[in-house]
This record gives sequence, structure tokens and C-alpha cells, in this order.
Amino acid sequence: MTYCVGMLVDEGLAMIADTRTNAGVDNISSYRKLHIYKSP
Repeated sequence: MTYCVGMLVDEGLAMIADTRTNAGVDNISSYRKLHIYKSP
């Protein structure tokens, strides 16, 4: 299960999420599935 939180702040939209692909104790790996989009 992936968790994500979104917040609308004065500067824009902020999104926070975990990157774990397995919640098991012995085999924890992460996968880059997050991207940053911003305007100048």
C-alpha cells in the first residue's frame, strides 16, 4: 500500500508520498516513482 498526502498551500500544491515497494521487515526496497513538477 502506498500512502500519499496532498496539501494546498499559498505557494501551490504540495504532495508527499512514501517510496517503499514492500512493507515486509526483511526485504525493504524503494523505487523512484515520484516526480517534481514546478513552474519558474
